[in-house]
Amino acid sequence: VNMTVDRSVSWCQAAKVSDVKYIASKVCPTATINDVFVSCASYAIGKQLEQHQNTSSGGISNDDKSKDRKIALPSHVNVVMPVHLYGGVILPGQSMGNRIGAMVARVPSSPVHKPNEHNISSTASERLSEVSRNISFVKKSPIAHLSWITAKFCSDYLPAPLVKYLMRNANANAAFVLSNVRGNTKKVHWNGHTVENAIGFLPLPPGIPVGIVVQSYAGQLSISISADKKAVPDADLFLKWMLDEYFRLSVEAAALSTSDAKCL
Repeated sequence: VNMTVDRSVSWCQAAKVSDVKYIASKVCPTATINDVFVSCASYAIGKQLEQHQNTSSGGISNDDKSKDRKIALPSHVNVVMPVHLYGGVILPGQSMGNRIGAMVARVPSSPVHKPNEHNISSTASERLSEVSRNISFVKKSPIAHLSWITAKFCSDYLPAPLVKYLMRNANANAAFVLSNVRGNTKKVHWNGHTVENAIGFLPLPPGIPVGIVVQSYAGQLSISISADKKAVPDADLFLKWMLDEYFRLSVEAAALSTSDAKCL
């Protein structure tokens, strides 16, 4: 990690684990907690790109034509998700070594919301449904295991400069990486003192500008943002965009009956 690059960071307690599961069950029963926050993060990425677009077309050039030219916003971006090959469990006879692979999914990044017949945003649930479908498809592939095998081979047998080059150019042109960390279901104690909260931050992989950790602890979910400041100048605002999308999902979940809940 290049520690000379300025970082933009933010974190918060986002929601109860039970609430997120309830929202997912109403809006898209096949969606996981990970899917929910990948969906929220992809919306925030779209908002961030939109902000960069508005800034770049804000008249900073003396060329009139360049003032009218806008950067095209992508409809989808790639997300990298670390995956523990054994579900976070250390099997008998195994060491604690690195058993982390990775998978890449293509997720929608449009920040636009349109009203539906319920006079609420339908795009939040549609976004989650597409995210859940795409991630589910990738999960069924062997890509996480293949990525681990490839990374282990490179680190064991190739020179360090070449490994660094390969890692930087093997990031799938991802806009962000999101890691979902499952913590203790009850509060733990340290030297007789209760650990009230725990927040993890993700070191940015080479070439990926935004790292997000969604972590559960004692029934609560926290979110942390660590980003290249050039990509995300204000991590607090980025986190707010994520929470805005989560709120929209909660509103839609409240408006839907169990019979309406389905992945589109």
